[in-house]
Amino acid sequence: MVGKVGACQLKSAFEIFNPVCSCDGITFFNICDAMNRFGVYEFKKPESCTCIDSTFIKPAIVCSGIFNPVCGCDGHAYKNLCEAVFKNGVLRLKNCNCIEPDLINDKIDCNTAFDQELVCGCDGRTYPNICYAQYKAGIVMLSNIKSGPCTHSCKDSILAIVDIPCSDSIDPVCGCDQVTYANECIARYKHGVLKWNKGACKPSNIKDTYSTVKLDIYPNPASEFITLFSPEGKNFNLIEIFNSNGSLIFKKNINFIDSTTISLDSLTYSGFYFLHLTSSSEKVIKRLIVIK
Repeated sequence: MVGKVGACQLKSAFEIFNPVCSCDGITFFNICDAMNRFGVYEFKKPESCTCIDSTFIKPAIVCSGIFNPVCGCDGHAYKNLCEAVFKNGVLRLKNCNCIEPDLINDKIDCNTAFDQELVCGCDGRTYPNICYAQYKAGIVMLSNIKSGPCTHSCKDSILAIVDIPCSDSIDPVCGCDQVTYANECIARYKHGVLKWNKGACKPSNIKDTYSTVKLDIYPNPASEFITLFSPEGKNFNLIEIFNSNGSLIFKKNINFIDSTTISLDSLTYSGFYFLHLTSSSEKVIKRLIVIK
């Protein structure tokens, strides 16, 4: 038994949520609530008598929409203390986990908040904004959410925002995933890439060395076909086309000295490609922009 207590010093009976269990087994919001409203001065323990007490549920009380999560002794998480106590009668709280699925609310549209900065959740994942972290992922407290992307993050599908328009202009960037994207907007908002460098990626299995042999490609950019022209009359016998990841997309034995035309039907995506033209004595590498 806690025993008798002195006069209450709080201005309001509901100023502080600090439930107590009276000597007759009734839970009060705090000591002031017990003393000032009910004249109770003796208590069993400085906590609620039970985990849940339905007498605390007050439908007439309007809780604010402030997101300040608390986790109850019933194993559920609530948006704030008011919702836990006056809408569910939960009187004992516990430490929340990093993620509480109860907080996920698919009805909330977080797309309207995409002008906010990226945030890093306590789960080590980068989210588009605080709204998304809280209501789509269930990240509990603001202390678990740090401004800016997680340091190890590179690319995540949740960061892609398909509704944001991007131009078709070619200003290539090399993403942290070693994929070449047409421009920064497409990398960030269409593919969820967080980090990139200016310029096309250098394929890991293709040496970025270029022969002094002159070879013209037109049109470039191209969409349906290209024509190769060798003003020096070199005899090439093999053409290979690699994508920006270094994967072989097209290979054909050829035999041309002055010019030849190559179909681009096998190249189904826009982007940067690398042409390897091989003769009996050397290899020529050229960059090709394909627009589909």
